[in-house]
Amino acid sequence: MYKVGKRNGDVYYGFYVPPFEVESYVRNGFDLYKEDDVEVKITSEFLKTINDNLSKGTMTDYYAKKDGISLKIQTFRIKEFHDRGYSIIVKQIIKLEDPWKEIEQINQSDAVE
Repeated sequence: MYKVGKRNGDVYYGFYVPPFEVESYVRNGFDLYKEDDVEVKITSEFLKTINDNLSKGTMTDYYAKKDGISLKIQTFRIKEFHDRGYSIIVKQIIKLEDPWKEIEQINQSDAVE
């Protein structure tokens, strides 16, 4: 999944775009970002940190992934899904410093997202 963004004065706005639109936005001065899945290692310390964050009102979106299917899950269900064999992941947005390299890979791909 790709996201583009651009600053207009003091306002920065961004939005998700399909791969076939990435090149048009980059040509028009938008920054390019890519969404990546990062697997979380489930430990008792991690679960304690989640509980601490929830009590402070800090929310993070977590996903359970198994057999190529990803589900957004409620935080209190992380351990349950982990115990059932799911990988627990968070989505991370990374700014691509060389957007033209990514565009070249998109253009060489037959995949349609």
